[in-house]
Amino acid sequence: MGEIATLARPSTAAESPKSTLLDVPVGSSIIPRIPQESLVDIPREFLVDIYRHARKEYPFECCGWLAGDSEYVSIVRPCVNMQAQGNHPTDPARTAETAYVFGPDDLMKLNRSFDSDQPARIIYHSHPNGRAYLSDIDRRVAISPWGDGPAYPVRQLVVGIDERRVVEAALFEWSDTDGFVEVRRFEGADI
Repeated sequence: MGEIATLARPSTAAESPKSTLLDVPVGSSIIPRIPQESLVDIPREFLVDIYRHARKEYPFECCGWLAGDSEYVSIVRPCVNMQAQGNHPTDPARTAETAYVFGPDDLMKLNRSFDSDQPARIIYHSHPNGRAYLSDIDRRVAISPWGDGPAYPVRQLVVGIDERRVVEAALFEWSDTDGFVEVRRFEGADI
């Protein structure tokens, strides 16, 4: 889980003649890079990778993130849900069917990504009840301990999956006046 390959992206006229290296998940198709301003329009290929991750982990919650440079998202980074070990920061008694928590290695990589040229842009997780919403606990964990904004400078993507299919996904963005607000809903898939 979380294996990443480095692929070369051909240069454009605006770039130097050298190729730019991109991290792309192993086994994923090469997908178009999207401008940071258009992150609400996550390419379907990214969603399908995330949906497959949710299906693989079902009936447990999956988790991971999307990352990219200042202009484009270019990485889907699946992580391991360590909730089965009782590591939830607000409620360790919750199970992996109703909670997720990044393991220490994934959490370190997430934090280090913010000092890189490919920082995390969207954290994702699934809800095995088939509904894509940011729960009260999801919101509490995603807000800084001081209550002054998000814990990380990222959007939140929630995938609703059930025993038959991925029902839907929803993207949430931080608003200084309203907290996390839904900014986009995505169609599910028979995965």
